[in-house]
Amino acid sequence: MLAEHPDVERRVLEEISGLDTDLAASPEAVDRLVYTRQVVLEVMRLYPPAPLIVRRATADIRLGDRVVKAGESVHVPVCAVHRHVLLWDRPQLLNPDRFDPEAAASRDRYAFLPFGAGPRVCIGMGLALTECLVILARLLPAFRFVPATVEMPTAPFRVTLRPKGGMRMKIVPRYGL
Repeated sequence: MLAEHPDVERRVLEEISGLDTDLAASPEAVDRLVYTRQVVLEVMRLYPPAPLIVRRATADIRLGDRVVKAGESVHVPVCAVHRHVLLWDRPQLLNPDRFDPEAAASRDRYAFLPFGAGPRVCIGMGLALTECLVILARLLPAFRFVPATVEMPTAPFRVTLRPKGGMRMKIVPRYGL
């Protein structure tokens, strides 16, 4: 996504270079990567790691005009929620500003579900986000990642969302390393 959006990549690189510290020496500095976090969250909105949440009703419940009987399963298509026009303005476009702290605070808490929600939210969510930020902060200043092909691979629904056949990339040193 960064390769397709050089303006976003530039802002991420500027934020990373503004840290003026090594994350290994000052791990708390990851909290200052506010825009970079917004980018990671926006990419997870477009390509959620868990594209479908399935739950089984433990009792009869009413959902709108339908009754879900105890024992029936309820499927929440996270990809559809994350791209629904009633929840997101121009949902097909990459826009990290959707996750600006003020914008995020005004959004319905169940409009963004990359790690699930409620009592069964993924316990590793915080660690996963921190890992993404640290990896980006370490690799992005040193390398450009360019898709090897023009077409984006399809991403079939499985337990986790992954590009079919992988995501072939060219890794190019930024500064003649």
